[in-house]
Amino acid sequence: MEALDQIANEVEELCILVEDFSVPQTKRDQRMMSAINDICAKIKTISENANLPLDQKARAWYLQGKALGVQSDYSKEVETLLGNAIKLDPHLVDAWNCMGESYWKNNDYESAKRCFLNAIEYSPDKKPNKVSLRKLSMVIRTIKSDPQSIKESLEKAKESVALDLRDSTSWYLLGNAHLFRFFRVSQRTKDIESALKAYHQSELCPGALKNPDLHYNRATVLKYLEEYQEAVKEFNLAESLDPSISSHEEIELITRFVERVHHHVTNKTWIKRKTLQMIAKTVPSPITAYNRAVIDSTFFQVENQVEKSEKTFVLKGKVFIGKILDFITDKGCPPMTAILVDGNGGIISASLYNVANESVKMNDVLHILDPEVKIISFSHGNKLISYPCIKIEYPNVIINNQNADPAKIALTNLT
Repeated sequence: MEALDQIANEVEELCILVEDFSVPQTKRDQRMMSAINDICAKIKTISENANLPLDQKARAWYLQGKALGVQSDYSKEVETLLGNAIKLDPHLVDAWNCMGESYWKNNDYESAKRCFLNAIEYSPDKKPNKVSLRKLSMVIRTIKSDPQSIKESLEKAKESVALDLRDSTSWYLLGNAHLFRFFRVSQRTKDIESALKAYHQSELCPGALKNPDLHYNRATVLKYLEEYQEAVKEFNLAESLDPSISSHEEIELITRFVERVHHHVTNKTWIKRKTLQMIAKTVPSPITAYNRAVIDSTFFQVENQVEKSEKTFVLKGKVFIGKILDFITDKGCPPMTAILVDGNGGIISASLYNVANESVKMNDVLHILDPEVKIISFSHGNKLISYPCIKIEYPNVIINNQNADPAKIALTNLT
Protein backbone atom coordinates (compact mmCIF):
# COMPACT_ATOMS: atom_id res chain seq x y z
CA MET A 1 0.00 0.00 0.00
CA GLU A 2 1.54 3.24 -1.18
CA ALA A 3 0.31 5.34 1.75
CA LEU A 4 1.90 2.98 4.29
CA ASP A 5 5.12 2.93 2.29
CA GLN A 6 5.25 6.71 2.58
CA ILE A 7 4.55 6.53 6.32
CA ALA A 8 7.29 3.91 6.71
CA ASN A 9 9.75 6.36 5.15
CA GLU A 10 8.58 9.08 7.55
CA VAL A 11 9.07 6.75 10.53
CA GLU A 12 12.63 6.00 9.40
CA GLU A 13 13.33 9.73 9.06
CA LEU A 14 11.92 10.18 12.58
CA CYS A 15 14.29 7.53 13.96
CA ILE A 16 17.23 9.29 12.30
CA LEU A 17 16.11 12.64 13.74
CA VAL A 18 16.05 11.21 17.28
CA GLU A 19 19.74 10.26 16.98
CA ASP A 20 20.83 13.43 15.17
CA PHE A 21 22.61 15.41 17.88
CA SER A 22 23.68 18.05 15.36
CA VAL A 23 20.13 19.42 15.81
CA PRO A 24 19.69 21.36 19.10
CA GLN A 25 17.70 19.34 21.62
CA THR A 26 14.76 21.74 21.94
CA LYS A 27 14.35 21.96 18.18
CA ARG A 28 14.83 18.21 17.86
CA ASP A 29 12.13 17.51 20.45
CA GLN A 30 9.71 19.87 18.71
CA ARG A 31 10.29 18.30 15.32
CA MET A 32 10.03 14.83 16.83
CA MET A 33 6.63 15.47 18.44
CA SER A 34 5.34 17.13 15.29
CA ALA A 35 6.40 14.11 13.22
CA ILE A 36 4.85 11.65 15.68
CA ASN A 37 1.52 13.50 15.68
CA ASP A 38 1.51 13.70 11.88
CA ILE A 39 2.29 9.99 11.48
CA CYS A 40 -0.37 8.95 14.02
CA ALA A 41 -2.98 11.12 12.30
CA LYS A 42 -2.24 9.53 8.91
CA ILE A 43 -2.37 6.02 10.34
CA LYS A 44 -5.69 6.75 12.06
CA THR A 45 -7.18 7.76 8.71
CA ILE A 46 -5.90 4.58 7.07
CA SER A 47 -7.07 2.35 9.93
CA GLU A 48 -10.63 3.66 9.65
CA ASN A 49 -10.93 1.83 6.34
CA ALA A 50 -13.12 -1.17 7.16
CA ASN A 51 -11.81 -3.02 4.11
CA LEU A 52 -8.15 -2.69 5.07
CA PRO A 53 -6.46 -6.13 4.73
CA LEU A 54 -5.25 -7.67 7.97
CA ASP A 55 -1.60 -7.60 6.92
CA GLN A 56 -1.88 -3.87 6.17
CA LYS A 57 -3.66 -3.26 9.47
CA ALA A 58 -0.81 -5.07 11.24
CA ARG A 59 1.74 -2.93 9.43
CA ALA A 60 -0.15 0.26 10.33
CA TRP A 61 -0.20 -0.65 14.04
CA TYR A 62 3.48 -1.56 13.91
CA LEU A 63 4.44 1.77 12.30
CA GLN A 64 2.38 3.71 14.84
CA GLY A 65 3.96 1.78 17.71
CA LYS A 66 7.44 2.35 16.32
CA ALA A 67 6.80 6.08 15.90
CA LEU A 68 5.48 6.48 19.44
CA GLY A 69 8.27 4.25 20.74
CA VAL A 70 11.06 6.67 19.83
CA GLN A 71 10.22 8.55 23.04
CA SER A 72 12.46 7.67 25.95
CA ASP A 73 9.80 6.59 28.45
CA TYR A 74 7.95 3.27 28.54
CA SER A 75 4.47 3.39 27.03
CA LYS A 76 1.73 0.79 27.48
CA GLU A 77 0.12 2.11 24.29
CA VAL A 78 3.27 1.26 22.33
CA GLU A 79 3.32 -2.25 23.77
CA THR A 80 -0.36 -2.75 22.87
CA LEU A 81 0.04 -1.51 19.30
CA LEU A 82 3.08 -3.68 18.64
CA GLY A 83 1.48 -6.68 20.33
CA ASN A 84 -1.63 -6.38 18.15
CA ALA A 85 0.54 -6.03 15.04
CA ILE A 86 2.53 -9.16 15.88
CA LYS A 87 -0.63 -11.17 16.56
CA LEU A 88 -1.90 -10.36 13.08
CA ASP A 89 1.47 -10.85 11.39
CA PRO A 90 4.20 -12.54 13.45
CA HIS A 91 6.61 -12.20 10.50
CA LEU A 92 6.97 -8.44 11.06
CA VAL A 93 10.59 -8.74 12.16
CA ASP A 94 11.10 -5.11 13.11
CA ALA A 95 7.88 -5.14 15.16
CA TRP A 96 9.49 -7.82 17.34
CA ASN A 97 12.60 -5.65 17.70
CA CYS A 98 10.50 -2.62 18.64
CA MET A 99 8.52 -4.71 21.13
CA GLY A 100 11.80 -5.83 22.69
CA GLU A 101 12.87 -2.22 23.10
CA SER A 102 9.54 -1.43 24.75
CA TYR A 103 9.97 -4.24 27.28
CA TRP A 104 13.54 -3.03 27.86
CA LYS A 105 12.29 0.42 28.81
CA ASN A 106 10.06 -1.28 31.37
CA ASN A 107 13.10 -3.19 32.75
CA ASP A 108 11.61 -6.50 31.59
CA TYR A 109 14.83 -7.82 30.12
CA GLU A 110 13.82 -11.48 29.78
CA SER A 111 10.77 -10.52 27.70
CA ALA A 112 12.94 -8.18 25.65
CA LYS A 113 15.35 -11.04 24.95
CA ARG A 114 12.49 -13.31 23.82
CA CYS A 115 11.33 -10.62 21.40
CA PHE A 116 14.77 -10.27 19.82
CA LEU A 117 15.02 -14.05 19.51
CA ASN A 118 11.53 -14.17 17.93
CA ALA A 119 12.62 -11.53 15.43
CA ILE A 120 15.16 -14.06 14.20
CA GLU A 121 12.80 -17.05 14.53
CA TYR A 122 10.11 -15.42 12.36
CA SER A 123 12.46 -13.87 9.80
CA PRO A 124 12.64 -15.37 6.28
CA ASP A 125 14.58 -18.66 6.43
CA LYS A 126 15.18 -17.82 10.11
CA LYS A 127 18.15 -15.71 9.13
CA PRO A 128 19.44 -13.29 11.79
CA ASN A 129 19.30 -9.54 11.25
CA LYS A 130 21.82 -7.03 12.50
CA VAL A 131 19.35 -5.11 14.70
CA SER A 132 18.18 -8.20 16.59
CA LEU A 133 21.76 -9.42 17.03
CA ARG A 134 23.08 -6.18 18.47
CA LYS A 135 20.04 -5.86 20.74
CA LEU A 136 20.65 -9.41 21.93
CA SER A 137 24.27 -8.50 22.56
CA MET A 138 23.19 -5.79 24.98
CA VAL A 139 20.35 -7.58 26.73
CA ILE A 140 22.34 -10.81 27.30
CA ARG A 141 24.99 -9.01 29.36
CA THR A 142 22.31 -6.91 31.08
CA ILE A 143 20.51 -10.03 32.33
CA LYS A 144 23.69 -11.73 33.49
CA SER A 145 27.27 -10.48 33.50
CA ASP A 146 29.10 -13.76 34.07
CA PRO A 147 32.02 -14.64 31.74
CA GLN A 148 29.94 -16.96 29.53
CA SER A 149 27.19 -14.36 29.03
CA ILE A 150 29.72 -11.66 28.21
CA LYS A 151 31.39 -14.00 25.72
CA GLU A 152 28.01 -14.64 24.06
CA SER A 153 27.29 -10.91 24.07
CA LEU A 154 30.54 -10.22 22.23
CA GLU A 155 29.83 -12.98 19.70
CA LYS A 156 26.40 -11.51 18.89
CA ALA A 157 27.94 -8.06 18.41
CA LYS A 158 30.53 -9.51 16.03
CA GLU A 159 27.80 -11.32 14.07
CA SER A 160 25.90 -8.05 13.73
CA VAL A 161 28.93 -6.27 12.29
CA ALA A 162 29.62 -9.15 9.90
CA LEU A 163 26.15 -8.74 8.37
CA ASP A 164 26.86 -5.11 7.45
CA LEU A 165 30.38 -3.76 7.71
CA ARG A 166 29.11 -0.26 6.87
CA ASP A 167 26.72 0.04 9.83
CA SER A 168 27.94 2.64 12.31
CA THR A 169 25.68 1.53 15.17
CA SER A 170 26.82 -2.09 14.97
CA TRP A 171 30.48 -1.05 15.17
CA TYR A 172 29.75 1.21 18.14
CA LEU A 173 27.97 -1.57 20.04
CA LEU A 174 30.79 -3.98 19.22
CA GLY A 175 33.12 -1.49 20.90
CA ASN A 176 30.89 -1.52 23.98
CA ALA A 177 30.89 -5.33 24.03
CA HIS A 178 34.69 -5.36 24.02
CA LEU A 179 34.72 -2.85 26.91
CA PHE A 180 32.38 -4.96 29.00
CA ARG A 181 34.57 -7.98 28.37
CA PHE A 182 37.64 -6.00 29.41
CA PHE A 183 36.24 -4.60 32.64
CA ARG A 184 34.30 -7.70 33.71
CA VAL A 185 36.40 -10.62 32.54
CA SER A 186 39.67 -10.31 30.70
CA GLN A 187 41.53 -7.14 31.76
CA ARG A 188 43.48 -7.77 28.56
CA THR A 189 44.86 -4.79 26.68
CA LYS A 190 43.73 -6.45 23.45
CA ASP A 191 40.06 -5.98 24.37
CA ILE A 192 40.41 -2.32 25.22
CA GLU A 193 42.34 -1.72 22.00
CA SER A 194 39.63 -3.57 20.06
CA ALA A 195 37.01 -1.30 21.63
CA LEU A 196 38.84 1.84 20.51
CA LYS A 197 39.25 0.42 16.99
CA ALA A 198 35.53 -0.39 16.79
CA TYR A 199 34.62 3.14 17.89
CA HIS A 200 36.94 4.55 15.23
CA GLN A 201 35.40 2.32 12.57
CA SER A 202 31.93 3.45 13.66
CA GLU A 203 32.87 7.05 12.90
CA LEU A 204 34.22 6.10 9.45
CA CYS A 205 30.99 4.43 8.29
CA PRO A 206 29.05 6.26 5.51
CA GLY A 207 26.36 8.51 6.95
CA ALA A 208 27.53 8.02 10.53
CA LEU A 209 25.93 10.51 12.88
CA LYS A 210 27.82 12.17 15.72
CA ASN A 211 27.40 9.90 18.72
CA PRO A 212 27.88 11.56 22.12
CA ASP A 213 27.82 8.21 23.92
CA LEU A 214 30.70 6.99 21.76
CA HIS A 215 32.81 9.99 22.76
CA TYR A 216 31.88 9.57 26.43
CA ASN A 217 32.80 5.89 26.44
CA ARG A 218 36.04 6.56 24.60
CA ALA A 219 36.85 9.28 27.16
CA THR A 220 36.32 6.76 29.94
CA VAL A 221 38.73 4.33 28.27
CA LEU A 222 41.35 7.04 27.72
CA LYS A 223 41.03 8.07 31.36
CA TYR A 224 41.68 4.47 32.39
CA LEU A 225 44.74 4.41 30.14
CA GLU A 226 45.90 7.67 31.77
CA GLU A 227 45.65 9.55 28.48
CA TYR A 228 44.15 12.42 30.41
CA GLN A 229 44.48 15.16 27.80
CA GLU A 230 42.70 13.09 25.15
CA ALA A 231 40.09 12.02 27.70
CA VAL A 232 39.21 15.64 28.45
CA LYS A 233 38.88 16.32 24.74
CA GLU A 234 36.44 13.42 24.33
CA PHE A 235 34.41 14.38 27.42
CA ASN A 236 34.03 17.89 26.02
CA LEU A 237 32.95 16.51 22.64
CA ALA A 238 30.31 14.31 24.29
CA GLU A 239 28.82 17.24 26.18
CA SER A 240 28.91 19.56 23.16
CA LEU A 241 26.82 17.03 21.22
CA ASP A 242 24.45 16.25 24.09
CA PRO A 243 24.23 18.86 26.87
CA SER A 244 22.42 16.33 29.08
CA ILE A 245 25.79 14.56 29.40
CA SER A 246 27.55 16.61 32.07
CA SER A 247 31.28 16.13 31.61
CA HIS A 248 32.30 19.00 33.87
CA GLU A 249 32.61 16.81 36.97
CA GLU A 250 34.70 14.21 35.12
CA ILE A 251 37.10 16.87 33.86
CA GLU A 252 37.37 18.40 37.32
CA LEU A 253 38.13 14.98 38.79
CA ILE A 254 40.89 14.41 36.24
CA THR A 255 42.38 17.85 36.87
CA ARG A 256 42.40 17.52 40.66
CA PHE A 257 43.74 13.98 40.47
CA VAL A 258 46.65 14.84 38.17
CA GLU A 259 47.53 17.96 40.19
CA ARG A 260 47.49 15.97 43.43
CA VAL A 261 49.74 13.20 42.09
CA HIS A 262 52.11 15.79 40.61
CA HIS A 263 52.28 17.60 43.95
CA HIS A 264 53.09 14.38 45.84
CA VAL A 265 55.84 13.43 43.39
CA THR A 266 57.51 16.83 43.00
CA ASN A 267 56.87 18.51 46.35
CA LYS A 268 57.88 16.63 49.49
CA THR A 269 56.38 19.18 51.87
CA TRP A 270 53.30 16.97 52.33
CA ILE A 271 55.39 14.57 54.46
CA LYS A 272 57.88 15.38 57.20
CA ARG A 273 61.52 14.95 56.16
CA LYS A 274 62.44 12.80 59.16
CA THR A 275 59.42 10.56 58.58
CA LEU A 276 60.37 10.14 54.94
CA GLN A 277 63.98 9.30 55.82
CA MET A 278 62.90 6.74 58.44
CA ILE A 279 60.55 5.01 56.01
CA ALA A 280 63.19 5.01 53.27
CA LYS A 281 65.59 3.15 55.55
CA THR A 282 63.08 0.32 55.87
CA VAL A 283 63.02 -0.34 52.11
CA PRO A 284 64.74 -3.73 51.76
CA SER A 285 67.55 -4.75 49.46
CA PRO A 286 66.64 -6.71 46.32
CA ILE A 287 66.36 -10.48 46.22
CA THR A 288 69.38 -11.92 44.40
CA ALA A 289 67.11 -14.26 42.46
CA TYR A 290 65.82 -11.26 40.48
CA ASN A 291 69.12 -11.04 38.60
CA ARG A 292 68.25 -7.46 37.69
CA ALA A 293 69.86 -4.06 38.20
CA VAL A 294 68.23 -2.07 40.99
CA ILE A 295 67.08 1.45 40.09
CA ASP A 296 65.62 4.26 42.16
CA SER A 297 63.34 7.21 41.41
CA THR A 298 66.22 9.40 40.16
CA PHE A 299 66.71 6.94 37.31
CA PHE A 300 63.16 7.63 36.11
CA GLN A 301 63.79 11.34 36.20
CA VAL A 302 66.89 10.86 34.03
CA GLU A 303 64.99 8.56 31.69
CA ASN A 304 62.25 11.17 31.52
CA GLN A 305 64.77 13.55 29.98
CA VAL A 306 66.52 11.01 27.78
CA GLU A 307 63.32 9.44 26.53
CA LYS A 308 61.18 12.56 26.53
CA SER A 309 60.14 11.94 22.93
CA GLU A 310 58.55 8.67 24.07
CA LYS A 311 55.41 8.64 26.21
CA THR A 312 55.99 5.07 27.40
CA PHE A 313 59.10 2.93 27.71
CA VAL A 314 60.01 -0.36 29.40
CA LEU A 315 63.16 -0.78 31.49
CA LYS A 316 64.03 -4.39 30.76
CA GLY A 317 66.39 -6.12 33.15
CA LYS A 318 65.71 -3.60 35.93
CA VAL A 319 63.86 -3.79 39.25
CA PHE A 320 62.48 -0.93 41.33
CA ILE A 321 61.80 -1.45 45.03
CA GLY A 322 59.60 1.01 46.88
CA LYS A 323 57.37 1.26 49.93
CA ILE A 324 53.83 2.65 49.70
CA LEU A 325 53.55 6.04 51.39
CA ASP A 326 50.06 6.96 50.26
CA PHE A 327 47.25 6.15 47.85
CA ILE A 328 45.60 8.65 45.56
CA THR A 329 42.29 7.36 44.32
CA ASP A 330 39.74 8.61 41.83
CA LYS A 331 36.11 7.71 42.43
CA GLY A 332 35.88 7.00 38.72
CA CYS A 333 37.47 3.99 37.04
CA PRO A 334 40.84 2.39 37.87
CA PRO A 335 43.80 2.39 37.98
CA MET A 336 44.59 3.01 41.62
CA THR A 337 47.67 5.16 42.11
CA ALA A 338 50.23 4.60 44.86
CA ILE A 339 52.96 7.00 45.99
CA LEU A 340 56.20 5.08 46.55
CA VAL A 341 59.44 5.92 48.29
CA ASP A 342 62.71 4.18 47.39
CA GLY A 343 65.66 3.39 49.64
CA ASN A 344 67.21 6.81 48.93
CA GLY A 345 64.11 8.78 49.89
CA GLY A 346 63.06 9.48 46.30
CA ILE A 347 59.37 9.58 45.48
CA ILE A 348 57.52 8.37 42.41
CA SER A 349 53.94 7.47 41.51
CA ALA A 350 52.80 4.04 40.37
CA SER A 351 49.52 3.04 38.73
CA LEU A 352 48.25 -0.41 39.65
CA TYR A 353 46.52 -2.15 36.75
CA ASN A 354 44.90 -5.55 37.17
CA VAL A 355 46.10 -5.90 40.74
CA ALA A 356 43.41 -6.60 43.32
CA ASN A 357 42.89 -3.65 45.68
CA GLU A 358 42.97 -5.95 48.69
CA SER A 359 46.44 -7.14 47.65
CA VAL A 360 48.05 -3.80 48.49
CA LYS A 361 47.97 -1.57 51.55
CA MET A 362 49.92 1.21 53.20
CA ASN A 363 53.59 0.41 53.97
CA ASP A 364 53.65 -2.58 51.64
CA VAL A 365 56.92 -3.04 49.76
CA LEU A 366 56.56 -3.41 45.98
CA HIS A 367 59.22 -5.12 43.88
CA ILE A 368 58.47 -3.98 40.31
CA LEU A 369 60.14 -6.11 37.65
CA ASP A 370 60.98 -4.63 34.23
CA PRO A 371 59.19 -1.35 35.10
CA GLU A 372 57.10 0.25 32.39
CA VAL A 373 57.28 4.03 32.69
CA LYS A 374 54.66 6.38 31.32
CA ILE A 375 55.17 10.13 31.06
CA ILE A 376 51.96 11.79 32.19
CA SER A 377 51.47 15.13 30.44
CA PHE A 378 48.46 17.31 31.10
CA SER A 379 47.76 20.97 30.43
CA HIS A 380 45.07 22.90 32.22
CA GLY A 381 44.69 26.60 31.68
CA ASN A 382 48.21 28.04 31.63
CA LYS A 383 49.62 25.17 33.66
CA LEU A 384 51.52 22.26 32.12
CA ILE A 385 51.95 19.20 34.34
CA SER A 386 54.40 16.43 33.54
CA TYR A 387 55.72 13.59 35.68
CA PRO A 388 56.85 9.96 35.27
CA CYS A 389 54.62 7.18 36.52
CA ILE A 390 55.35 3.46 36.79
CA LYS A 391 52.69 1.21 35.31
CA ILE A 392 52.29 -1.85 37.52
CA GLU A 393 50.40 -4.75 36.01
CA TYR A 394 49.91 -8.29 37.28
CA PRO A 395 52.05 -10.38 37.34
CA ASN A 396 55.06 -8.02 37.10
CA VAL A 397 54.88 -7.00 40.75
CA ILE A 398 55.82 -8.79 43.96
CA ILE A 399 54.29 -7.49 47.18
CA ASN A 400 56.12 -8.20 50.44
CA ASN A 401 57.95 -11.07 48.68
CA GLN A 402 54.65 -12.60 47.50
CA ASN A 403 53.00 -12.61 44.08
CA ALA A 404 50.13 -10.19 43.67
CA ASP A 405 46.57 -11.34 43.01
CA PRO A 406 44.93 -10.36 39.73
CA ALA A 407 42.13 -7.84 40.01
CA LYS A 408 38.45 -8.09 39.32
CA ILE A 409 37.88 -4.59 37.99
CA ALA A 410 34.62 -2.86 38.85
CA LEU A 411 32.76 -1.82 35.71
CA THR A 412 32.69 1.91 35.18
CA ASN A 413 29.62 3.78 33.98
CA LEU A 414 29.63 3.27 30.25
CA THR A 415 26.78 4.66 28.25
